[in-house]
Amino acid sequence: MRKKRIIGIGLILLFASLVFAENTFAERDKEIGVVEYKKFEWKSTNYTYNAYTLPLFNAIKDLGYSPEWVSMDIFLPENKTERDRYKRIVISAAGLWFTPEMYEGMTDYVKSGGLLITNSSLLLVDANRNYKLDKEDNYMKDGFETVGVFGHASVSMTKIKVEVACPLTEGIPEGEWLELEGKVEGRVTANKSATVLITAERWSDTWEKTDYKGWKPDKGNQPFLTFKHSGKGACIYIVPALSSNSVKDKYISVILKNVLSKKTLEWLTTE
Repeated sequence: MRKKRIIGIGLILLFASLVFAENTFAERDKEIGVVEYKKFEWKSTNYTYNAYTLPLFNAIKDLGYSPEWVSMDIFLPENKTERDRYKRIVISAAGLWFTPEMYEGMTDYVKSGGLLITNSSLLLVDANRNYKLDKEDNYMKDGFETVGVFGHASVSMTKIKVEVACPLTEGIPEGEWLELEGKVEGRVTANKSATVLITAERWSDTWEKTDYKGWKPDKGNQPFLTFKHSGKGACIYIVPALSSNSVKDKYISVILKNVLSKKTLEWLTTE
């Protein structure tokens, strides 16, 4: 009888310790981390940081948040505990190459209840893990499943249309084509498994050049804002490159505000 009681008490203590560990692990006490993306070396490291990462960080601050810089290494396995303290992690358009382990970390972050907000299509792979662009680096032919959208090359976008009314599209008229305040650049995107909330109309000056022999994007529409659930969290993909100019667009500024809102966080994540 005594032995059974000891075993019973032991199981109760084990269960309690597991619950405590899970609750401690899941505690998210940091609002927003922005990936600095200065560690990866290529010819445009400094340019893309100043053109995209820094303006996005400042735009988030202008919305009343206190974002923190995080390294791209936040997605490595050994940094899971620190990573899971953040409710949202933001990757700017400058964040192009990540190691396979980092991509696995992004997926784990989302499935664990985090909100990954990316302005990059997350397509390119630092295959040899040396934080430098070289011939061994490659790309995911079907795109990154956690994003659910394949984005490559670049194209301009001139008009948008809200397809789904939800916290991410609040404040933008639904179901009608809306002119952006200027052409914005972004990837040529094709949806694979995400939910498309806003569609954009493509535009390329190559279409007007009769003697142009290079690659041209197809005419038509494409995803502009998407999300995809995985586990307890989600990944949001903002397709137009967020720069010091584009974040001032009346519709894009609303999108950024909605993406970071508490309402969106609660809508897309569960703990």
